[in-house]
Amino acid sequence: MSLRFASCSIVLAACALLTGCEEANQLQTAKQAGWNHYGLETRTIGEPVALASISGDEKNVIVEGKIAEVCSGKGCWITVTDGDAELFVRFQDYGFFVPRNAQDHRMVMRGSAEEVITTVEQLQEQARNAGRTEEEIAAITEERRTVMFMADSVYIEGDDLDELYKPGDEMDPDHKHRGPDGEEDDHEEGEEDEHAEGEDTDETGG
Repeated sequence: MSLRFASCSIVLAACALLTGCEEANQLQTAKQAGWNHYGLETRTIGEPVALASISGDEKNVIVEGKIAEVCSGKGCWITVTDGDAELFVRFQDYGFFVPRNAQDHRMVMRGSAEEVITTVEQLQEQARNAGRTEEEIAAITEERRTVMFMADSVYIEGDDLDELYKPGDEMDPDHKHRGPDGEEDDHEEGEEDEHAEGEDTDETGG
């Protein structure tokens, strides 16, 4: 077991997340130990893959780490770190969100990785949104290849997590309209309503 948590109860919860117990038992065990589940109610089975080793062709793997950044608008993407390694994460089919105050919380997720290309135009737009100078923006002349992880099931540790975003909620005025992959995270209002009403989540965190 490679997980490194502070207390024995959290270690036991992590073990439950990574074993073959039935879905209901797994979710209940996680909830009792202070974990919150978002996404598909599916078993999170197997030994975690080191975040630093993710190359872009992994399918249905377990990854753990610490949430470094969360989409401040809706919670529709996160960045996860483990040591010096960092991974950008979106959620399968835009089908669920995570709490917007999940930064610095430990997490375990299941999903698949893929390589994405961020164009020069997208990188410049990101820099512009971040308030970079025109000189800095003009210096961006090459596309960037990165690895994105598409998660379908996410567990986040903590009892202080906010309610999930719902259509009509006020968004952070400093909200970034693009994720680190350069993709817009704004969807049509009707699409948001569909996901918000039909998402298959277990909101044990609130």
